[in-house]
Amino acid sequence: MPSWNKTTRPPSAEERLRIYLERCRRRFAFVLRLRVAAAGVAILVVCHLAGAAAIALWVPPEGWVLAARVGLYALAAALVAAVVLARVKARGAAARVERRASAFNARLSTWLDASRRAKPPALLPRLAADTLRVARAHPPARVVPAWRLAAPLALLAAVALLLGWVHAAAPQSLRLPAERLLLGDALGDTRPRIVVDPGDTVVQRGADVLVSARAQGFAADGLRLHASFAGAERWERVDMLPAGEGSDGRREFVLVSVTQPVSYFVTSGGVKSPRYRVQVADLPVVERLEVALRYPAWTRLDPRNQSRGDVSGVAGTEVRVRVHGSRPLAGGHLVLGDETRDLDAAGRGGFTIGPALGMWRRCISASGCGSATISSSKWWRISDRMWSSFFQGAIAPPRRSKRWRCASKRATTSAWTL
Repeated sequence: MPSWNKTTRPPSAEERLRIYLERCRRRFAFVLRLRVAAAGVAILVVCHLAGAAAIALWVPPEGWVLAARVGLYALAAALVAAVVLARVKARGAAARVERRASAFNARLSTWLDASRRAKPPALLPRLAADTLRVARAHPPARVVPAWRLAAPLALLAAVALLLGWVHAAAPQSLRLPAERLLLGDALGDTRPRIVVDPGDTVVQRGADVLVSARAQGFAADGLRLHASFAGAERWERVDMLPAGEGSDGRREFVLVSVTQPVSYFVTSGGVKSPRYRVQVADLPVVERLEVALRYPAWTRLDPRNQSRGDVSGVAGTEVRVRVHGSRPLAGGHLVLGDETRDLDAAGRGGFTIGPALGMWRRCISASGCGSATISSSKWWRISDRMWSSFFQGAIAPPRRSKRWRCASKRATTSAWTL
């Protein structure tokens, strides 16, 4: 009870009773919030471990893992909100005190209801004094003893020990999925994992798929490929083969003649890679290729048509390509190094030979299978070397000078002499 001096009016019985009830309410509220936190953390950890076990057992796609992580974070946010919003009102605290101390005999609740009336009854001070007499015999520490905190604190300690063991000393088969579910790729550079190539991809029906993998962050005795074809009820397992000397521990395996979608992942001991999927697309068959070369005007050369992909020409030569397929080439494009140029519905496209030479190829995108692209051809060379016989007599000099005659003799060794 607060102290007062002779100059201060001593608090009345009603004021003392309000202080007593407020202290009891705060203790009840603290115990309630601690119990809510302990129960919520236990549920959160159970969901976390259940999700990690499911990831380790079934290796779901990354989208499912992301959804489970979002759900886990949402559950944690709901737990924090529940702890913050947990309240014990004065009326509820009075009822709990009377349940713990039967000597009140409903006096505390009766006094509280009467004190809240617009016109308090005349006997309210006497009721307050009588209730205060019982309250002095039952202080807040006796009504809400400290041992009531033992159960939720013990539960929190047990959950913390379990969570610490999972993320520090549990087998990799459980620890790594638990870290992946909780933190995603936040520890990707330091956590043991398996890097797989090509990952999610799209291939032409009947094509071979080379799957390569390597262990990162740990020493793997071997890598095993798990594959499940569409419609299959079980996973097929096969050991991957070393890629050869200088491959830095990379192992490979070829899926031959893939005609239906395939889901796959790679394992080594307790470490598992994410699950990937190979989609299959029916692409148009390229029946014929037409390449037309349009040389700059200063060369005075006639346009040239060819059916091969390698092209030769000086800078400024326009290359027009037309791809004839068994059906319209929707999603076709030309690839020139890092640059991509779309083909129209008729398979027409082109580019101009510049100072920086390189390679080009034609590609066809698989519609309905995401943004992956399937190459339907090899790379072709872009060259600046032209046959000397191709130039001889084809360029008419503006005048016959000694300098021109010397240049004409050097034309047989280099096209750039002209």
